[in-house]
Amino acid sequence: MRYVLVAFLVIATIGAGVGGGIYVVRNFFGKVVEEANAAVAPKKPDLVGVAPVVQSQIEPRQIFVGTVMPLRRAVIGSAVDGRVVEVPVDVGTRVAAGQKLAQLLTETISLELEAAEHELELRREELRLLKEYTLPDEITEAEATLATASALAEHVAGRFGLLKSLYEERSAVLPQELSEAESNKEGAVARAMAARRRLELLKQNQETRIAQAESKVRVQHALVERLRDMRKKHTVISRFNGYVVAKHSEIGQWANRGDVMAEVVAIDEVEVEAGVLEDHAEALRIGTPITVTVPSIGKSFQGYVSKVNPQADPRTRTVPVKVRVVTTPLGEYQLMGAQMLGGGPPQVWHHAYCQEHGPVLKAGMLAQMELPIDFPQQALLVPKDALVLGANRKQLWVVKERQPGDEGFTQGNAQLLTVETGAAKGGWIQVKGDLRPGDLVVTKGNERIFAPPGTPALVRWQGEEPLPAGLAQQQNVPPTVGIPR
Repeated sequence: MRYVLVAFLVIATIGAGVGGGIYVVRNFFGKVVEEANAAVAPKKPDLVGVAPVVQSQIEPRQIFVGTVMPLRRAVIGSAVDGRVVEVPVDVGTRVAAGQKLAQLLTETISLELEAAEHELELRREELRLLKEYTLPDEITEAEATLATASALAEHVAGRFGLLKSLYEERSAVLPQELSEAESNKEGAVARAMAARRRLELLKQNQETRIAQAESKVRVQHALVERLRDMRKKHTVISRFNGYVVAKHSEIGQWANRGDVMAEVVAIDEVEVEAGVLEDHAEALRIGTPITVTVPSIGKSFQGYVSKVNPQADPRTRTVPVKVRVVTTPLGEYQLMGAQMLGGGPPQVWHHAYCQEHGPVLKAGMLAQMELPIDFPQQALLVPKDALVLGANRKQLWVVKERQPGDEGFTQGNAQLLTVETGAAKGGWIQVKGDLRPGDLVVTKGNERIFAPPGTPALVRWQGEEPLPAGLAQQQNVPPTVGIPR
């Protein structure tokens, strides 16, 4: 029995070895046959996506890093000495032009102002009485006195003439009576002359007296305005709309003239300042539209070049450039969130939220912006996806020959071409090399193309990628002469 079992095991082992050998031989020869068939059969072209080379006008731009700066900044101090009794603002408070930042003690100057205002009213009343009553009454009285004196002088002169004729013709009047009548006549004539002179002086001095009274009113009015200005200087105010970024005063503090009370910045509009290399500064133009991106908040803003400083920094050889940007209010979803948190009309919460948290752009933030570094020029553009980036060179596959393929596809030989890149325009980039407008470049599947150096690769495609609207409109634009630098 033992020998039968051993013989059975030996036979089973031999059978397993023979079967495994047959299986290995069969698989080896099968792979060899498949590889031989594959080598003999033609290779199927790689399926790729293509896009034409476009000639378009492009403005070379470069990204510069700048800093968000407030449009205006004011360090506001006290114009007078005094005790601080009120500070209604704090850091982050939005203030309007003319809004109070701090209040100094004004009791003494207020009392002086009240007394000066009453004195001004007195002067005005004196002027009114002088114009309406005093001068007219004095002139009327002088005219009446003149009329009375003139009438009396005529009467006395007539009586003197009668007595003189009686004395000369009939000697009916004593010499003493004649002398007395003559004296009365001379006195009456003198009084009439005095009354006439007084009336003339009143009329001549009328304008002078009124001018003097008016001058007193103006002097007192100037005193009142001076006191009002002094009291106004006890109120420290903001001169423009903005936000308080620093507070340097507290209630009870003594403020000397010139002491800083608060610092206010205007950031409803901001300027992003950056330094541009002197080689690129010539291409900058005031009013050029610029897109500003703030990475910290993930937002972009539209602005324009507002200032190009004619004085370059001699240490860095850069030209300071400022881009004006208008800050935007809360977005629709932010506004809805603020409304849900507090309730009430959206416009009310929009105003309250902006006052509490301030604008989106804040002074001191880091910003990025694309500034022109050269004048507009004609260039050949290809999609950025067409580039095959190597260790130290940039290449792309160009289809030089086209012919109809199977199943509605077009096929052709793609050649690997080394190019130089330039400025970008959206998803397209400038290239320099053996290219012409209208040449097809591989944009999709170029990473799957393998061919020995200098050997074209057969590819196939179905349709071309559509051009963006901006590039499609510029296809028939003739080349323009570059502006000389």
